[in-house]
Amino acid sequence: MAVDLNDKRRADARGWGAGWPDCDRSGWRSLAVLSIQGRMVKVASHRLKKGQARASFDFEEDVEFPGSVRDEIHELVSLLLQVSERRAYINLQPGWCWGGGCRAIKRPDGTFTDTPSNHSWGLALDINAPENVFGGATHTIPEAMGKLWNTYGFRWGGDYPDSKDWMHFEFMGRPEDARAMTQKARRELAKEVDELTPEQEKAIARMADFLDTLVERLGKKGETETKDDEATPSGAANRIATTVLKAEKT
Repeated sequence: MAVDLNDKRRADARGWGAGWPDCDRSGWRSLAVLSIQGRMVKVASHRLKKGQARASFDFEEDVEFPGSVRDEIHELVSLLLQVSERRAYINLQPGWCWGGGCRAIKRPDGTFTDTPSNHSWGLALDINAPENVFGGATHTIPEAMGKLWNTYGFRWGGDYPDSKDWMHFEFMGRPEDARAMTQKARRELAKEVDELTPEQEKAIARMADFLDTLVERLGKKGETETKDDEATPSGAANRIATTVLKAEKT
């Protein structure tokens, strides 16, 4: 089954429910990928400032939409991101990737059109955005990566006939296509990410050590609690904070 990457229908006409301005975000799911360098890369939601006509991706903005991508494409996107790194198409950077956002399509100058974006259905994501600017003259995402994602139902903004949106990938199929493409990716791509890189193994070991330490510390009373007191919620919070701070220093 192939997905028509040139389908002109909006996502709601393809069975994905409501998009901008009445986005249904109940089916969105957060996404994080452990990069081959052992860094956790979170695909965040777009954050938009109230009353502004321009898109903003500053993490200090005052409006955040929960979730990252639709649940139906969550595993598919995760596999494609990991394989794209394994094949050296990209080097995922924390804070440079975004997913869903309840908004209209953005122009290269940052202003909005009146047409719902596929981001507003949780069907689009932007990858390593600062290096792959919408309308930019240069980009780091190669054509080979665009073709890989095409194979699994995603249109790449680098294939747009006019202004290139180099960072942008959007799923063009229906919910049933998402299921079929996920099964296809499991068969064809999962084996490429089965084996961890040395950096990933080290990162997982650090996480495991931290969790072991956290569990151990949570079983102890806080400094402000007496030996006759039961452990209190505030004491638990202090113990967590202390453990996190110590872990960050090591």
